[in-house]
Amino acid sequence: MENENRENAFMMQPNEMQSVAEPLWSDSLQVLRPKRRTLLDGFADASDFRTRPLERQDFRALWQSASRRLTPYCLDPTRQQVIFVETPEGINLVDDHPFLYEAQRRHAVKLHAVPYAAVMALAAEIPDALARTPVIFLHSTGRCGSTLLCRLLGDAAGTVSVSEPDFYSQLVLLREGATAADEAQLGRITAACTRLLVAHLRGANPAAQSVVIKLRGVVVFAADLLARDLPDDRHLFLYRNATDTVDSFFAMLMRVPLMRLARKVRLETMVLRLLALINPMKRNPGALAPLYKQAHYQKQIPEDLAAFLAIGWLSKMDRVLDLQRNPPGFFQAVLRYEDLCVQGTALIPDLLAALSLPAADEVAMARMGRTMSRNAQEGSILASTGGSTLRPRQREMIHRMLALHPEIQVSDYLLPGTLRREQG
Repeated sequence: MENENRENAFMMQPNEMQSVAEPLWSDSLQVLRPKRRTLLDGFADASDFRTRPLERQDFRALWQSASRRLTPYCLDPTRQQVIFVETPEGINLVDDHPFLYEAQRRHAVKLHAVPYAAVMALAAEIPDALARTPVIFLHSTGRCGSTLLCRLLGDAAGTVSVSEPDFYSQLVLLREGATAADEAQLGRITAACTRLLVAHLRGANPAAQSVVIKLRGVVVFAADLLARDLPDDRHLFLYRNATDTVDSFFAMLMRVPLMRLARKVRLETMVLRLLALINPMKRNPGALAPLYKQAHYQKQIPEDLAAFLAIGWLSKMDRVLDLQRNPPGFFQAVLRYEDLCVQGTALIPDLLAALSLPAADEVAMARMGRTMSRNAQEGSILASTGGSTLRPRQREMIHRMLALHPEIQVSDYLLPGTLRREQG
């Protein structure tokens, strides 16, 4: 009990002004059950749950007493609210599931819809000791071992890592067509949610002194938005060769029975187009793969899912090139999945140094060795099976798509500055 009281005091240290502050009201909902989702669904959304309304609540008071049970789940831009998930006491979301948004859905007992202004006010009250926590954002091409790397970094001494808080993913769609004022607000509310998420993570993991946040691959298109309001945080990019990345995405989608059926009759792209009519995430392919919007690429993209996935990979790599060429270089470290597989934990000391994290001791390195031997996504429907699903013509088409780029062009392109060790 004494330890718990100390942790609560560390999480929020109310001063005189806070003790008499006006309540920060939230609309609360009882979660009856999460709705069933599939791999074809979009990003996290408040409609992911069946709920019934509860009385309004002072979210500041709730946060001060129960921050270890509260995490931001998604943004509700229409109502200018952040949806927070409340989970039962004793649940550590980081350890429960490979992906945070799935752990949140699994254990949510209540939702709290908190106005943007209240979220930003609460974030401003986070103690300096927490507000200055080093944060590393892990970006990637997707399907490239980013969950594994996230766990490896979480094995380092004094570090806690979390995979895919999904409110970040929404930024990619929400900034499309946004005014400068709207985009600035998006940056501020995301920074506030980050501070509250970090406070939660450090409260649930008191030994942690730094936080790694692994993002979905598309968030690299909003990386500049993150950096604008979180200028002291660090960024890492992980990538994999194009063919294997597309193959892994394709294999994942083919687990959906509807997609398997569509593939048999060569209509998988048509099925995705029909789903896009009801799925806002897929209604705007240019947000998820910006090169798709350029006529140079669009007019040559055939009606094939593998081709679009290749343009998605190419768009992310193109974005990283652009970010790195704005001095002094956006990413503190760039790493390739193939090198991680071959060189294993031998790369970790150089990576930690590049990210300005403390060196890993023998115990941490031993933990990393065990992590390397396991499937990092075990227990998730997204876990890789290692099988190949691409047809030969699709592999050829991927190479044709890559050749459209003025620089990248090949599947195993090596990004400048990629962290590597010479093979002895």
